[in-house]
Amino acid sequence: MPGERRFLPQDGRRGHDRERLDGDERAAARTQVNQLTLPPDAILIRRMHGIVAVVLQQLRAGADWGAIAAEYLHGTPPATSLGEAEAGFLASRGRGRVAR
Repeated sequence: MPGERRFLPQDGRRGHDRERLDGDERAAARTQVNQLTLPPDAILIRRMHGIVAVVLQQLRAGADWGAIAAEYLHGTPPATSLGEAEAGFLASRGRGRVAR
């Protein structure tokens, strides 16, 4: 859904059901996780995403995150005044935003 969404501290707990798992379920989940393999780059990126999310929650940051992401992922026009300023800066340096 388009529109502003706000990060809230309680959102960080969503999906964390460890407290509700008994010992056997926790052991089974740990075994399953230990069988997964991911490239180191993917792990680093996920960790960076998590750190950014924690900071945004602490700041209670709000924005149209989908529109902001679309600027970088699809080359759509800037959705915020900061995006417009960045686009102007990049244009003045002879570098436009590259759609990926």
